[in-house]
Amino acid sequence: MKKTDKIRWDSSMVATVVFFGVLSVYPLFASGFSVLNLTSFMYQMLLAASLVLTWGYCGLFSFAQAAFYGLGGYCYGIIALNLQQNALTPLAMVLSVLFGFAVAGIFGYFLFYGKVNDSFLGVITLCFTLIGETFLQQTADPKWKIGKVALNGFNGINKIPPLTIGNYPVTGTAFYYVVLATILIVLVAFKVIEKHSMGYAMFALRENTHRSSLLGYDASKIKTLVFAAGGGIAALAGVYYTMWGGYIVPTSMNMTSATVPIVLAAAGGRKNPIAVYLFALIYLKFAQAMAANGTQYAYVVLGAILILVVLLVPNGIIDTGFQAIDGFAGRLRQKGSKEGGRG
Repeated sequence: MKKTDKIRWDSSMVATVVFFGVLSVYPLFASGFSVLNLTSFMYQMLLAASLVLTWGYCGLFSFAQAAFYGLGGYCYGIIALNLQQNALTPLAMVLSVLFGFAVAGIFGYFLFYGKVNDSFLGVITLCFTLIGETFLQQTADPKWKIGKVALNGFNGINKIPPLTIGNYPVTGTAFYYVVLATILIVLVAFKVIEKHSMGYAMFALRENTHRSSLLGYDASKIKTLVFAAGGGIAALAGVYYTMWGGYIVPTSMNMTSATVPIVLAAAGGRKNPIAVYLFALIYLKFAQAMAANGTQYAYVVLGAILILVVLLVPNGIIDTGFQAIDGFAGRLRQKGSKEGGRG
């Protein structure tokens, strides 16, 4: 590591260390149910993180992440059940992620090489997601099957095997650590991208696509690759959802599923992955507590949070908090250095 590449210990970095440190030891003290419950939160964090890449870094506002999420889950279920060998579930997982990447890449190719205006991107991607849900809902007829696997309409696909390594099913705590390792790897990858030329290109496109194109960046190519990568991450989140519950249903692509990750990313701070992780964990725990008490206003609260974020803290609640802490700490250091100089 070069001297200029020293780790910057700001509030975001400290939060990252604490966050993953706590989650790493959590299964040692929590019940099996709590571990399983937190696993479900983590794959939703992963889905929200896919928007950090597409929207936060590259400015591509997309409702299609839920579509890639559902397609990844369906693809895993179909492949795993057709293979009929649990030991081949890792292959099904890889193929499902590649499928999500490919579908997003093809869709992105027509969007970005077709020069679709960014203002229409949200509408088109939302339509794409709802078309996917509508199609899968009408597949109850037995003729709708792929290989030996029936799509089953509203009921979806059930009895999908979990991830299996050799003869060992990766469930419970083992699966928890697989998902935890994934969200950590994604965060590290995002931080590496931020310092890479690709990251600078993405940031430039986010701020002004036309000006960046004049500077020599291939905007259509970069946007297509980023959109495809975001689709692959969302598909992986859908695969984990399917492994976690053993089923996949069309409602994984409904309007709510398409909207919640966007709000989580916006409210946490779409340009900072750890901020999105933290806000997603807090909100999902809050929403579950409200549902357990018989209150159905979690989405109303989430909508209110989004309105406040747009009006008051457009950079996100958590990320704005990080910036405030870092600014305060910087002023204290500056004050201390001045006083030391006088001494």
